[in-house]
Amino acid sequence: MVRFALPSLLPAFYPLSGHIDGMTARYDGIASLADLIVAWVNTGEFNRRKRAAGPGLTAYRAECLSAMHEQLAHH
Repeated sequence: MVRFALPSLLPAFYPLSGHIDGMTARYDGIASLADLIVAWVNTGEFNRRKRAAGPGLTAYRAECLSAMHEQLAHH
């Protein structure tokens, strides 16, 4: 998802950074997943989220680099 900047449908329990939350929609069962798939296909939601992903991905990558830097500093 992050590497290729592709919006994704994820289970509600999956932990996720707030920076990339806008690239996702969450489902909590088969019926809600089916509804999301139909909605994303029929409304162009996938494409809208893909076009809007840039700022969140930039912030997410900076957050990851900062966390890696901090881990390395402690070792």
